[in-house]
Amino acid sequence: MLSKDKGQVEASGSARARGLVKSKIQNLDSTSPGGINGCRVAVSEPRNATKEFQAYVASGAAVYRVHVSVPVPEVRVGKGNLLLPTPTTNARSEILPFLPFRSEVQSLALMESPDGQALLGGVDCYGRALVGKLNASSGGCSGSYQLNPPYIDGGSGEDGWAAMAFAAPHLSMIALARHYPRSIDIYDAGLHVRTMHTPHAPTAIAFMPPAGTASQDAPPSMPILITEFNQVSIWDLRASERAGRVQSVVVDWTGSRLLALATTFGSQERVVAAGGSDRTVSIIDPRKWTVRIKCRGALKYTITSLHFSTYTANTCFIGGLDNGVLCADLQHGRVHRHGPNNSLTPQFAFRGDSRWLGVHKARSRDLLIGFGENSSLFVLDAQQAGGQQATVTAGSPILFGAETTGSGRASGPTSSRTLPQSSQANSGAQ
Repeated sequence: MLSKDKGQVEASGSARARGLVKSKIQNLDSTSPGGINGCRVAVSEPRNATKEFQAYVASGAAVYRVHVSVPVPEVRVGKGNLLLPTPTTNARSEILPFLPFRSEVQSLALMESPDGQALLGGVDCYGRALVGKLNASSGGCSGSYQLNPPYIDGGSGEDGWAAMAFAAPHLSMIALARHYPRSIDIYDAGLHVRTMHTPHAPTAIAFMPPAGTASQDAPPSMPILITEFNQVSIWDLRASERAGRVQSVVVDWTGSRLLALATTFGSQERVVAAGGSDRTVSIIDPRKWTVRIKCRGALKYTITSLHFSTYTANTCFIGGLDNGVLCADLQHGRVHRHGPNNSLTPQFAFRGDSRWLGVHKARSRDLLIGFGENSSLFVLDAQQAGGQQATVTAGSPILFGAETTGSGRASGPTSSRTLPQSSQANSGAQ
């Protein structure tokens, strides 16, 4: 249970909140609506144990750099065990001149390398993308370039949701997804490589990194995951059959629309999570490409963002269509997909003061930032329960514990045991 004492708040699972602050963005009086599944915020990695880091938000055709303070280790708990944010001074912001968009920005993406270099990219409602090369330590820009799909005709097409994804840790590979054209455009070093068309309109995009790889040794060609309608599809650039669509997983047979997608990075176990209008977090096993776990009733409204914890695949941060965010333990809250409609018990949760325009998490630690409709920022700092901030290790808890049949389907209700060491070694197969 959450404690109402000041200090660190510990939940019964594997994560606890250390601090939660709220600040107002200066020089940003109003925001544009954007798409419900767009993420118009990105957070950089805090470096050198400083008390301030940089976040990037987008509104209209402008992108802002915001200077945010790391939350102090103090958490207050209010009614319903919701975390109460600590008000702070207004966050300083300035417009980035090297990302001059012509239309409303739909999504932002940020990728940082260990050597201090970073790429900040954004895509507008017509699919035009701009990428700026940043120095992660100083925040300066050393140049920018534009990515235009070959079929864009000066912005006269139908506008809508669009998103960008980097093939971490390779900064050169970028994928763009557009909703209404039903297209995925792949770029390598700024050059257009391939266009793939999806059967349904895409709503989220992500690269699937190899298991246990968090360095430059990862292969440059990684599968691309796309949520379209009620399914998650897997695309491979090396495949020519079926236009590169090598696999698909139907997540919800009732036709509920998926809007959020998340993958693990740097852990031994590869895990894929998807959620949407049915308010259910569905966990997919990439070894068999089947739905293994369903956690129902995660939020009151549609799920629009998902982020795995840096330290374990058992913990997931879930954002909703309204202003809610919760941290849930998938290991203890899961149910079999043919079982009862059990609710997912959160470890801790908080609410913003307006609808989310984006929720993003830092890659190397559990630092979550939410961008609200009324120009407010909420910053949550979390860590593993019972200890200090830990490093990512190959021995992360295994999420999948059910035995499977030859077809890859769970043979019974999901148990809580872990896989043996021999199975862990082969968890990255396929």
